[in-house]
Amino acid sequence: MNWKSSGFRGRNVILVAAIILLAFSSSHQRRDSLRKSLLPTISQKNETHTSINTSINTALPNDTLEVAWLMSFPNSGTTYTNHLIQEYTKTTTATNYGKEQSEKAASIPVLPGSDLEGPYFRYPKWEKPPKYILTKTHCASSTNDMPLHEIDSVEAFEITCSSGSRVEVYNGTTAKISASYSPFLVKRAVHLIRNPFDNVVARFHMKINNWKTKNYHNDSISSNIYNSTSEGFKAYCQFRDKPFSKLKWNSTRIFGPNIVRQYELAKLLKDLPCYEQFVYYIRWHNFAMEMLQRKGIPVLTLFYEDYSLRFEDTVKGLLNFLSLTPAKDTSPPEFFPGKQYLDFYEPSEREAAKRLMLGLANKELNLLLQRYLA
Repeated sequence: MNWKSSGFRGRNVILVAAIILLAFSSSHQRRDSLRKSLLPTISQKNETHTSINTSINTALPNDTLEVAWLMSFPNSGTTYTNHLIQEYTKTTTATNYGKEQSEKAASIPVLPGSDLEGPYFRYPKWEKPPKYILTKTHCASSTNDMPLHEIDSVEAFEITCSSGSRVEVYNGTTAKISASYSPFLVKRAVHLIRNPFDNVVARFHMKINNWKTKNYHNDSISSNIYNSTSEGFKAYCQFRDKPFSKLKWNSTRIFGPNIVRQYELAKLLKDLPCYEQFVYYIRWHNFAMEMLQRKGIPVLTLFYEDYSLRFEDTVKGLLNFLSLTPAKDTSPPEFFPGKQYLDFYEPSEREAAKRLMLGLANKELNLLLQRYLA
């Protein structure tokens, strides 16, 4: 009897594994097919964008929610912005990353007929917003398939913005499956920006906390080399920057075709801790701004620091943009600003960072960053 039971369980395990592998393979095939179909299409003119968007709209029910991206380079205030919308309006938000769903079950897609490819509800049992659903995406900074240093076009960046993963459950076994949906389903976007000096250090703290949780780099963590001080930050930067010094930088891709400009900007790297993160920050926002301009959809640029400087106006503007109203007898959750970390950098390092970022940023991003770099 035990042998039979054991054999039955073994066959069950094999069956579950086969189902998961099949789902994983199918998902990758669908995503690869989506990428191949989108890449030539995304680069077409704006008139084509309009016709594609129109055809998609007519294929969906009239009461279908419309996706509003919450686009952010990680650690820019995404968590608070999501929390604000959820608690102040008592409606759910969405995410590209199905594991963030509140229910520990299979990810539930927002859009009907999306073949489970996302985005996904954060709180499936909560009331849905009336029109636009705020949808978290970190674009290329959260995908292993297209890391940011390998992306060389706005088209490729756009695909990562509508890519993520979902959770599937088979007989109690969970699997994380890659997923992508059409970026043409996105009807507006909130572009979240944080002071780059603070953003880079906040990412350092997040990374160290993740390492502790997952028992990575135990020797360095246990010896307190990567502590939360400026010294720990710079030790971490040495570790991060070393692999990028020769292996992952294409000078033309990063600094442009002008040889003199390449040389001048590259010289700044030796004086800047975590230069890799500053380059990533600028490339990410450059791609984001150019992509949104090409899409021609409404965009709300939201500065993280404005939650402290002009809270009421910032919250009101965000709710209006998303066609939301506060729930009855509620008030917005209190905002606790993240720490400022300018003192983690020496004056020469701050100057090198400013020159590097202003040299890499496109014209529109340059204007936005003046509040931090002027």
